[in-house]
Amino acid sequence: MVTISDTILIRAEATAIASWLRRMDKNYKAWHPKDHVYLRVENWGEGSPESGLGAGAVLIAREHLGLRTLTLRLKIDTVASDRMTWSALGFLGVVGRLRGSFTLDGQGADTQFNATLSYGWSMPWLGPIVDWFIDIFLPTWAVQKHVVEEGVFLKSEVEAARSHA
Repeated sequence: MVTISDTILIRAEATAIASWLRRMDKNYKAWHPKDHVYLRVENWGEGSPESGLGAGAVLIAREHLGLRTLTLRLKIDTVASDRMTWSALGFLGVVGRLRGSFTLDGQGADTQFNATLSYGWSMPWLGPIVDWFIDIFLPTWAVQKHVVEEGVFLKSEVEAARSHA
């Protein structure tokens, strides 16, 4: 099993970051201008076009990771003021067990943003073999680079919005 985490301090309140994430339908390209191709909301779940994504929302995302371009079908599992969790549907959900979370630890006007992504199998014998095949298709270095860059772009976007408010 592979777990990738990144943490960055964002000079904004947690509520501003949570709101930005719920509006992923509008912010997806800005989140990673080079790698994020498009995002389409298939189902808003408990959210709406006015309020943003809610638990149960289903998204179709296309993005570049390393030398690959992936089209992912993602389900938002949890939306709260301090976290959002999601899981992949389809092949990467079943075989790759792709899951992720964003957590926010607000400290006044500053917030620690934590992104965690995990995939693969933790089973003895079979797990390392499956992980090896996944790494050929989805190299760990490319995923790590992408997660770190998303944090930097998120920080830039949210802090810029804060300074213009």
